[in-house]
Amino acid sequence: MEGTTVLLACRDAKAQLQEMAQDIWEAPPELVTLEPTGVRLADTDERMGWGDVIGRYFRQRDMEIIGRGHIRPVGDWGLLPPFWELPLAGVEVDADGETGDWRLRRLVTLGDVGLAINPAMAEGQDLGSAIMGLGVALREELIYEGQQLLNGSLLGYRVPGFGDLPDTVAGILVEGRDGIGPYGAKGHGDGSLSSMSAAVANALHAALGVRLHQPPFTPERVWRALREREAAAAATGSTAGSSGGVR
Repeated sequence: MEGTTVLLACRDAKAQLQEMAQDIWEAPPELVTLEPTGVRLADTDERMGWGDVIGRYFRQRDMEIIGRGHIRPVGDWGLLPPFWELPLAGVEVDADGETGDWRLRRLVTLGDVGLAINPAMAEGQDLGSAIMGLGVALREELIYEGQQLLNGSLLGYRVPGFGDLPDTVAGILVEGRDGIGPYGAKGHGDGSLSSMSAAVANALHAALGVRLHQPPFTPERVWRALREREAAAAATGSTAGSSGGVR
């Protein structure tokens, strides 16, 4: 939404500059064309940059113009929500069935962005959000005793560090140019954050056969889930058990 308003404001500013150039050259509108860095007079091939147009039009220094753009809920923008994020996250884990310890080995994210206007920033946003989500899956949790927070420091409340990063990380951007933002762009933000806990829980289930629903999936919680499964299996005479280490 913000990108569209910026685009419209730029077009408005360019239209003003085009009219100023027409006044400077005393030329009809059809002869003054816009270029990436300024304007051109078709019949003489004369050119002016944006700063030259403003300076010659106002005949003094340090003048400026203001472009305006806005959107409102009509037409395409009347279909709410104006965008939604479509994130996917895939992970591979090594998990120890004896201790409950696990480590993320591979991470792949996919974001449907419509168009990545700034590809490096879009990929960084997606992967950065996934690492934030990894923190939730690993150990980030506020622990209270009554109303007293017990882990209100970086030593007690640990966020992901370099040692927690997976060995392989890849980010994929899908660019179908099918959004209603600038040039087909869609909204893109922290969508992969919300996918990570589910992806890790599914990976741990595939590796160890236990289903965890409450992040963070600390080794203690994984270990307790494994022991509970063993106890339930023993009570029913099942042969289900845990293995030493599974990917």
